[in-house]
Amino acid sequence: MRNPLYFNALIISRQGASNTTVGTKNVTNLDMIRQTVLVLLLVGLVPVKALPIPTGADVYVPDELKTFFTSLTNDDLKILKELQPQLVGKDSDAAFELIKSKNEDLANRVKSVHDKIFAKISQLPEIPRNFFTNLQNFHGTDMRANFADLHEVLLAGDQLPQDAKEEIFKAFPSLRNLFESMTVKEWVKEYKTKSPQEVADLLMTQMQKP
Repeated sequence: MRNPLYFNALIISRQGASNTTVGTKNVTNLDMIRQTVLVLLLVGLVPVKALPIPTGADVYVPDELKTFFTSLTNDDLKILKELQPQLVGKDSDAAFELIKSKNEDLANRVKSVHDKIFAKISQLPEIPRNFFTNLQNFHGTDMRANFADLHEVLLAGDQLPQDAKEEIFKAFPSLRNLFESMTVKEWVKEYKTKSPQEVADLLMTQMQKP
């Protein structure tokens, strides 16, 4: 891949309802999926060396994201990082317009990959679909909080029913490499008794090593 960054693309769902309420706004599952995809694309960039995933992590990344990542220039990355705080919590239309104000071509590429992933997630059965809808729980540029969430994601992914995993693998074949990776399985086995905060501290320390 062009840059050494990996999007923490896995998330854990703690809710299975078709609707939920955020503040005074009723949010449907489709709204949640759209927000999930936006966060997947625009929030949670982390150095791959800090994750329980070996170098060459592009084999774990869905093809749609791989194509998008390799299209990113240094200027594109600068724009996305600059806009991260403003994009968190925005609906897809508002997010696209914000990116478009900086770079229309980048906005079009973001919309294209967003729509492709949204279509796949929205067609999944309930359990695997719900697994994806809590990505919006990631904390934008708060790396420590994102690492804590990522640990919960790996644990939850390990505990998914096999039929739910197979549905995810059909939609995103490369994720089989992640879910069935011995590295991840060993990580889950070794750290499943640690709190998310303890794991976040560990990952932050690893990330800071030269």
